[in-house]
Amino acid sequence: MKRGPKDWRTGFAERFDCRLQRDEPLWRHTTYAVGGPTPLMVWLDKEELLVEARRYLDDCGVGARVLGGGSNVLIADQGVDVVVLRLCGRLARAKLLERSRRLIEVAVGAGMNLSSLLAWARKQGAAGLTGLAGIPATVGGAVKCNAGTPTVAMADRLIEVRLLERGRLRWVAAERLGFGYRRSSIGSRRVVVAARLRLPCSTQAAMQRDLVRALAGRKLQPRSVRSAGCFFRNPPADSAGRLIEQAGCKGWSEGGAQVSTRHANFIVNQSSAAARDIWRLSLRVSRQVRKTFGIKLQREVECWGSFQASPAHRRAG
Repeated sequence: MKRGPKDWRTGFAERFDCRLQRDEPLWRHTTYAVGGPTPLMVWLDKEELLVEARRYLDDCGVGARVLGGGSNVLIADQGVDVVVLRLCGRLARAKLLERSRRLIEVAVGAGMNLSSLLAWARKQGAAGLTGLAGIPATVGGAVKCNAGTPTVAMADRLIEVRLLERGRLRWVAAERLGFGYRRSSIGSRRVVVAARLRLPCSTQAAMQRDLVRALAGRKLQPRSVRSAGCFFRNPPADSAGRLIEQAGCKGWSEGGAQVSTRHANFIVNQSSAAARDIWRLSLRVSRQVRKTFGIKLQREVECWGSFQASPAHRRAG
């Protein structure tokens, strides 16, 4: 039975035994530390709870999106009109499935942080993901956007992905999910719940060497300011950072946002930016690169909400 728009949040709280927060400011949950509220944030720790919660929201005509590590996303200053779901508990754990002399297969909940997965895999003697060290994402977000570096991407290690789609859970083979450079065909309506990975066995010494190399490759990325990672995708056979720098945009600013002086493909929050500052600066950069090189940059960062003029929601302090 459909519920009226005034009582769906009360109905949700009465029906589901989980942590939730009304009108939660989303700047608290993103690496940019900007963005307005969601009408309801919900923490879900079991598959059956996720399925029922999505079914309830669909029946109420209320949209929902999963927020992972809060990187790779820019949320509008006035917030969003959808419920924001966080996956935790059983949906944020790793489990060893099978081990041979050369390979290890694991199942990983979508809510697990990549850093936690790498630490767990290392204890198991499983390599293959070390190149992703330093990416502040959850497994679900990393799968959906095929997070990666020049040495490895999530899709390289995926066997299959567990998806929630139209109220049903199912495993889908990785080759059916359209993985490419920083993309997949998963979309916003399907929810990544878990992933099965096949990882090569290795020694602790070899994995430590790989980790040092991976982190060294990130030394030019800005660390002391807030960002969402690389803002634009690299065009084929080129670098977005190089194009932005050569177009003269390095160091440009808008309000409290700046094109990083360390790495031009990072738009950073210098502590006082609003989401609209970051958005406007990204448009200026994109226009300048297109004017200079005739290349249209594609955003890697997902933008949630409307980016019209609106009151800013910034991180306190």
